[in-house]
Amino acid sequence: MLKIEKNETMNNLLLLLFVVITAPFFAQQTTNIITPSVNCKQADKSGQWSDYFSNDQLTIQYKFVSCDPEIGFDQEQVMLKMTNHTNDELKLDWHILLEYNNECKTCDYPEEYGYHVFLKPNQTREGSCSIHSEAFELKMFSKFLDDRAKQKDVLTSFALSEFQITVYPQQN
Repeated sequence: MLKIEKNETMNNLLLLLFVVITAPFFAQQTTNIITPSVNCKQADKSGQWSDYFSNDQLTIQYKFVSCDPEIGFDQEQVMLKMTNHTNDELKLDWHILLEYNNECKTCDYPEEYGYHVFLKPNQTREGSCSIHSEAFELKMFSKFLDDRAKQKDVLTSFALSEFQITVYPQQN
């Protein structure tokens, strides 16, 4: 009889542990968002942040920046800034669509150009010119600024396609 009670107690503890560990995953909510395409020829290139997408959970902004990287040619890049407006952790997933000279170069490669970012409650993350930046998914090559560069492709549009926001509610 003592052995049966130990087994029941152990099973109950294991069940409780399972519920505590997995509850946050069942509470998460994913939302698909339709995001716009940005025509780079008409975009504001003043270096100021422009709105890309915004709702009560998240704001995404972009700006064109002249970068002088630690190595390589000077280039123009598009930086993204993502701001979490909630008290919950957000996971953002997307497939980046990049058109150079009006031809999509990433459309057929969703795995290779699929990105995700985690934002802590009320956190803001943004891209950086540094080649050592950990936020590489928050910047896009636009064009070379150095005349010595042989590649002359120019970013003509971009979009964050198949965009999803997953909310991970914080445990109080």
